[in-house]
Amino acid sequence: MPAGDIETILKLPIFDEIDPRGFPDDLPLAAILANDARILQPRRGDTIFRQGEYGTSVFFVLRGRLESSMACAAARQSREPDGTGGIWQSILGALPGRRGANGPARQTRLQKSPDHPQPKQGPRNQVPPAPHGSFSAPVLTLRSHAVFGVLGAFTRKPRSGSVVAVDDDTVLLELRWPGVRDMLIWSEPFRDHMEEAYAEWGLWTGLQGCSLFANVDDDTLKRIAHNSSFERYGEFEWSRRYQKKADAGNGRKAIMKHEPIIAEQGHYLDGLLLILSGFVRVTETLGREERTVGYATKNTVFGLTEIAEGAKGEEALLFRNGLRAAGYVDLIRVPTQTVEKHLLPTLPHQHSTLSWGRSETEAPVVLPAERDPDLPRPLTEFFVENRFTNGTMAMAINTDRCVNCDDCVRACAAAHDGSPRFIRHGPTHGNLMVANACMHCLDPVCLIDCPTAAIHRDQTTGTVVINDATCIGCAACAEACPYDNIQMAELRARDGAFLTDEDGVQILRAEKCDLCAGYGGGPACVRVCPHDALMRVDIRDSDTILQWLGPMR
Repeated sequence: MPAGDIETILKLPIFDEIDPRGFPDDLPLAAILANDARILQPRRGDTIFRQGEYGTSVFFVLRGRLESSMACAAARQSREPDGTGGIWQSILGALPGRRGANGPARQTRLQKSPDHPQPKQGPRNQVPPAPHGSFSAPVLTLRSHAVFGVLGAFTRKPRSGSVVAVDDDTVLLELRWPGVRDMLIWSEPFRDHMEEAYAEWGLWTGLQGCSLFANVDDDTLKRIAHNSSFERYGEFEWSRRYQKKADAGNGRKAIMKHEPIIAEQGHYLDGLLLILSGFVRVTETLGREERTVGYATKNTVFGLTEIAEGAKGEEALLFRNGLRAAGYVDLIRVPTQTVEKHLLPTLPHQHSTLSWGRSETEAPVVLPAERDPDLPRPLTEFFVENRFTNGTMAMAINTDRCVNCDDCVRACAAAHDGSPRFIRHGPTHGNLMVANACMHCLDPVCLIDCPTAAIHRDQTTGTVVINDATCIGCAACAEACPYDNIQMAELRARDGAFLTDEDGVQILRAEKCDLCAGYGGGPACVRVCPHDALMRVDIRDSDTILQWLGPMR
């Protein structure tokens, strides 16, 4: 970004509270903007990003209008797609930098766990423009001073909605994640601004995207949102504390006591909990022992059965299980009275028999019991304690079938210039071994501290990849990975000699499994295994895992 543009940007309302003197001499604010920010001038109908894409940039509206739309649980009859009324105008008034029709916007009650620090965290590829007005209603109109893209940037998850330009004179500021991260660290006003935007977007998109609220009309949903709170437990950079505790000598089983408590079994249930991001460890207490009985992720609901039965006078309002944040967790808490008055009357009868359940983006797949009856508790504990629940393409090896032929390792080396991208060993449980190979995590914490955004998600597939051209070998990603699945490799010249810089220091580059990107047929390690002893699997797919493993030892 040119120096003149930087001076103009710093005078805008979004940035005028940021004190450049608060930044270190070797990382001035102007340098951050010059390296990680750019001005965009999309034309009417141009797509900024689409729902479901991956991206870590945050966008600030400097001029013009845009429309944001997400696939909601239901299309509400009272919606007004031009953004002039209904619930989406209320959302607009709640965004930072905006004022509602009746004065300042209500402050979201952002709750944090006691030990929660302030959050710390590549260029976006151009996508073809989408026809204007092609989104599913309802639609939110974004105007000057609005900020969007914060959920994808902070949580490393797919974009929750699509955004398209409405006016030809629209001007945006795009700030890449490395710049966002540095500004979060060194500017408290910017951090507060992002915190509020994150909470507001999380609250509204969470309620809109959950199918439990599909039959709730706009006015009622506004009342529910006004009474609800957005809460955060744990740390965005959860892997560092996890590694320290796991390496402290007590093993990974001691991790649980350091996980922030969301709810305790037998304690008063003051509301329905809707999980937005992160991983929840579900526990039960027997005597003095607290043990894991399950885990949950996005769109899981806790407390619905208890509230429904309490409304009938059948049960006391108590949590039936304990809940802990296995890493970090964002959730919405809807007060019990609000659920009884506004939500229960809209639900189908069968929902009243549910305790907690998992769901996908749209229709939830709800478990009728308090745990998955097909997943043995020791295996559940193994997954949760090692944080393997994070893996979407974990390398699982059935040790009853594996004959140690190393064909998988040789095939990986052949596909990557003689350098295999995984190590054929790892934690085991029974006849299951989870090898040291990149799992392409649901929450890839390796992305957080990369100074150049060299390690990033592919925008469409979500695969975690490394751009060799921009990797500087700093090892930030390798140090952040809690599974030791990223290695630092020495670069060699064509004659085999190690490459060094001007100071004689060997040049390193981060390497990891890339799922054999660019090769047809999928990962070579899976294709060459002669005994079907290896597969890449989403750890949450318990049915596939159990069927493939056979009887557990």
